[in-house]
Amino acid sequence: MVFRTLSSIENMTCEIIMNIKAGLAMTLVFYREQSGLSQEELAYRSDLHRTYISQIERELKMPTILSLYKICTALNITLTQFVSTFEENVNVQNK
Repeated sequence: MVFRTLSSIENMTCEIIMNIKAGLAMTLVFYREQSGLSQEELAYRSDLHRTYISQIERELKMPTILSLYKICTALNITLTQFVSTFEENVNVQNK
């Protein structure tokens, strides 16, 4: 039986969170650029602050599901499309 130390579990958790943030950032940038929108225009259309969009793209913030819904609506995509692309991005990073 293998026991993991608390430190190793915390490290794994941090790594998972970092991968999620990176995947969200890559996905957001992909769809924003595909739509031809600036961070400012996306923020305006999604009723969020421009710095919040920037922080997500720079992997500093993790959006709530409501914020993500607003972003997807502003990008004219579904949450399903966003999550599908996100999963592809995370899978590429983990390989």
